[in-house]
Amino acid sequence: MPRNPRHGLKWLAVLSLAVALTVAMGWWLLSPKRPPDLTLTTIQGEQFHLHELRGQPVLLAFWATDCPACLREIPILQAIQQDYGPRGLKMFAVAIPYDPPNRVVAYTRTHALGYPIVLDPVGTIADTFDIALIPNLILIAPDGTLIMQHTGLPDTVGLRNLIEEQLERGEA
Repeated sequence: MPRNPRHGLKWLAVLSLAVALTVAMGWWLLSPKRPPDLTLTTIQGEQFHLHELRGQPVLLAFWATDCPACLREIPILQAIQQDYGPRGLKMFAVAIPYDPPNRVVAYTRTHALGYPIVLDPVGTIADTFDIALIPNLILIAPDGTLIMQHTGLPDTVGLRNLIEEQLERGEA
């Protein structure tokens, strides 16, 4: 039975489309991601806009007062803030939406955390970064690109090295 030449062209078209989609998806996955300009409002009422923080690295730590791993992460974050805050790191702990604001405020009053606490009552910030589990860390480079997202307790040495690199880039 002779082959239909149109059948071969259809397969070639399908294969070409598959290759094009694969290349496009790879480019999208590997291209730098820039979060939108979010407004971070601390429990003291201070507002920070991500675009205004360009030129310095930003660390967002998503947490909740009833999350045991989040509470174990606090001393790590305090040390990072103490060591890198004076050098330009901007760090914010973002309370996830299900954590009642009054509980977050009460917790931070009794535990001096040493870095700004942001409420996210409707989940805008968490949704922007697809936060499904906590603790979750987001590191944004001085140029505004998302360079790290980590769920769970961090590798402290690796996180510190990454922050050091970003601080050096911000100074350049």
